[in-house]
Amino acid sequence: MPRKADDAARLESIAGLAAKAAQGHSYTLDDLRQALFREAVRTLHRLNASLDFAAMLDDPAPVVVRHVVAALRDAPPPSDRLWALLDAAHPRHVRVAAHRLLSRRDTWSRIKASLILSTDADESLRRRARDDLTTWRAHDAPTAYHVTTEPMRTELNALITGAEATLGPQITNELRWLISSGR
Repeated sequence: MPRKADDAARLESIAGLAAKAAQGHSYTLDDLRQALFREAVRTLHRLNASLDFAAMLDDPAPVVVRHVVAALRDAPPPSDRLWALLDAAHPRHVRVAAHRLLSRRDTWSRIKASLILSTDADESLRRRARDDLTTWRAHDAPTAYHVTTEPMRTELNALITGAEATLGPQITNELRWLISSGR
């Protein structure tokens, strides 16, 4: 039954587009492309299609990337691909998507991704990263018993040092302590 409701909603959406077009509203090719890709990603995900959704993570349309992230939640792409998407050369929505997927991977990936974005030039990404670290410290840190490797501890400590001015001494000292206790 839910599929019939979904199909009805899609038909109403298409009918709405057609009605607006008949009233003189013009759509750009990009509007239609985004709507088509969004719907294609949603449908293929629901059908469990074997498709490389990760290749669509850097789509220029934020709405498409949001649906790709939803499709990848249970089977994220290799972390190397995601770390590369945090780079400042990518648009904000792509970087947010990479952060979301990395944060779901494991504790240390979440902290690392947030530390990377906490020193970003984009204020909204810095705020998102700081908020994520604050949330993690308040809710998840007390149950973080995962052991990390020495190279990861070294990398996290270097990122903390770089982010100290942004995060403040209390957060950085607490993060250092948590990282050193995760041996």
